[in-house]
Amino acid sequence: MSDVIEKLKGWLNLGVIPLLGILLFTSFFIFLPLESLTKLGLVDLKAKYNTYFGLGFVFSLTFLIAAAINGFWKVYLGRQLKKMAAVHFYKKEAHDLTNEEKEILNIFIKGKTRSTSLSMKNGVVLGLEKRMFIIRVGQLGNDPVNWSFPFNIQPWAWEYLNKKPHLLKPEN
Repeated sequence: MSDVIEKLKGWLNLGVIPLLGILLFTSFFIFLPLESLTKLGLVDLKAKYNTYFGLGFVFSLTFLIAAAINGFWKVYLGRQLKKMAAVHFYKKEAHDLTNEEKEILNIFIKGKTRSTSLSMKNGVVLGLEKRMFIIRVGQLGNDPVNWSFPFNIQPWAWEYLNKKPHLLKPEN
């Protein structure tokens, strides 16, 4: 029994390329017409090992499908879940803004604009950028004295703060 388990562990550790090779090799014997196998002199081999070709085909196909699903999960769904978790965190941050931060975000929301110039000398601006509320969209400033650069409000913040404008009301 432990021998079977060790062989299964070996199958699980195979990469995609060897599994694809096994799939193609076994498919050759399973799906090639008998006339072609006869011409190649492989009819006796197919008759003797047909069960193993079938098992190899099913196992390799199953593991390849599992690898594809796993890859899809890691690349697409994993990225989406991370993004959703980050946005959830950012939305919680929107409930704990200072009056200075609210004032800057109101430039976007009340002004109904997704882009404006803000000073890079302002620590509040840099804090909002670091906390992912806004993003600097240009490398060249348009005011060398104030170090003003173009900033856009993040899409999640635009949507959320337009739905909940009370979050931007200054506290006394």
